[in-house]
Amino acid sequence: HYYFSHNGGMLPVMILVLIGAAIGRDPITVWVFRSKPFLVLGRISYLQYLMQHVLQGWIKRTFGWEDNDTAKLLFIPALLVFSYCCQR
Repeated sequence: HYYFSHNGGMLPVMILVLIGAAIGRDPITVWVFRSKPFLVLGRISYLQYLMQHVLQGWIKRTFGWEDNDTAKLLFIPALLVFSYCCQR
């Protein structure tokens, strides 16, 4: 499974999804990519990119990172909320 998915085995499926979304003819991809969650993620994606190291550094200094599994688990949701709040 690892070898297949990390060496391009899913590439044909991904290409078909992207082509369907680009053409606008595939109703499932149009519905998924035009849904509210994906539109919000599209708006905050650049802020996620910019803020990931800032937020991780703050969490590392404040709560610790190496031995804190809770901080690692909550990092992605915290990054999404933080980016959304910064975007507003």
